[in-house]
Amino acid sequence: MYLKFFVLACISSHSVLDVYAGDCSTRCEWLEWKSWTTCSQTCGTTEKKSTSRSLCCPSDLTDLELCVDYCSLDIADHYDEADCGRECYNGLDICEAIPTDVVFILDSSLSQTQTEFQKQLDFVGKFVDNVDVGPTAFVLSIITYSSTAVVEIEFDDSNSKQSIKDQLMGVQFRPGVTNTNKGLDLARSLLSVRMERRPGMYTKKIAFVLTDGLSNDRTKTEASAKLLKGEAHVVAIGVGPEVSHTELVAIASPADDYSLSYVYTVESFDALYTVLERLIDVSCEKCQPKSLTDIFLLVDDLPDSRMTVTEWQIAVNGLATIVDGLQAFNDENGQRVGIAQFPDTNDPIKQLSLSNTLRKDDILHFLQVMAPSEDTCRGTKDDCVLKSNITSIIQDVIDNQFTSSFGGRDDARKVLLVVSSGRFSNITEVAEQMLNIRLHTDVDIFDIGPGGDVDMRGLKSLVSEPSRVFVVKEDSDMASLDGLRAKFSYIACG
Repeated sequence: MYLKFFVLACISSHSVLDVYAGDCSTRCEWLEWKSWTTCSQTCGTTEKKSTSRSLCCPSDLTDLELCVDYCSLDIADHYDEADCGRECYNGLDICEAIPTDVVFILDSSLSQTQTEFQKQLDFVGKFVDNVDVGPTAFVLSIITYSSTAVVEIEFDDSNSKQSIKDQLMGVQFRPGVTNTNKGLDLARSLLSVRMERRPGMYTKKIAFVLTDGLSNDRTKTEASAKLLKGEAHVVAIGVGPEVSHTELVAIASPADDYSLSYVYTVESFDALYTVLERLIDVSCEKCQPKSLTDIFLLVDDLPDSRMTVTEWQIAVNGLATIVDGLQAFNDENGQRVGIAQFPDTNDPIKQLSLSNTLRKDDILHFLQVMAPSEDTCRGTKDDCVLKSNITSIIQDVIDNQFTSSFGGRDDARKVLLVVSSGRFSNITEVAEQMLNIRLHTDVDIFDIGPGGDVDMRGLKSLVSEPSRVFVVKEDSDMASLDGLRAKFSYIACG
């Protein structure tokens, strides 16, 4: 007869374990996992939960290490742990909210296709997947607008995820002119009659407006938006190159402590998922704003991907726009910014490290005096041997610039923003190397491509997904950075 041993200590201790007399069915067999330990918090914490399991061994082996050696097993297999909590910016998770009425106002105008309209519906479905739906949490209404506005899903018909998903399948594409004001007016009329759903608890109201073009009558749209903002918090999402940023600003609620902006612009409907996390953040009452972020700006000045003079100026102006918009810059728990320009060498030509003594003016002045370096090689490409490449520089920044010796903070979120043309001579190799780099770092990587001649394949090779690439075609296109700027103040749930 063999005895069952129960693990009562952490894996690091490996002490002699308590045992009790009992039958084991098979020698050297792992028994069932014990229940997970209880978390004191379900989110917004670094606390870990753990579980363990026993190993069936001969009675004369009273130590876990001796037992696993005898069985030729791995001691690590007896113990497991997982995070108790989550942070909204670090991946989509179920949002627990107070009662919240959400209306999606979707563009069904002729300026898009049936396929693009379906992407809006898919986007709503993804939102539904990641929030709590029910009478005491989220209920949704869907409105489409073109020549007219139509209520596709009523609030009272959206008390479960499945009911919303089923109804989404039946929402029709109704092409016509872009009468955005009619969609806003209909949303206001629906929200104005909504009452508290739990006694004594305020019911939150949010409207998400999606549009892919200019409204038919801007004056009417702005008037309708003003009335809607009296009923709900309004988030405006502009999709495509024809969107008027001025109109989006007029539609959306003003910035507040939770976000630098409630205006988002994306290049195509495929990029809608860029803002999905932010939308869930906005709707999470139990999530609180945080700005504890270390941001390092890396300007790619390597010969094979060197920016033109025009691209360089757009890049500098884009970075200045981002820095100037950081509302919590250098607060005790706010953002810090470092920056470096890397030519064909492992050492930056110019650099500012993360520091709590830097002012915005210091960084803005640094950007103004930066200039592209001259080619260090005058021969043919075959004659020139690069001392460094974009991936080695990125690795060096990750390894060094976020450390405490360079002003980094251990408890801060870490963001690397690469500015590059993406015109790498070895894009496939870059993609493979970046995949390995991303697997071994907790630094979030984004990139900006300045100008209309950037190589999207190269830019995409640096990041984990296309939505992390932001293209600024010209100085008047800085609105495309709204979604990126908002990421530097994140939401922690707890």
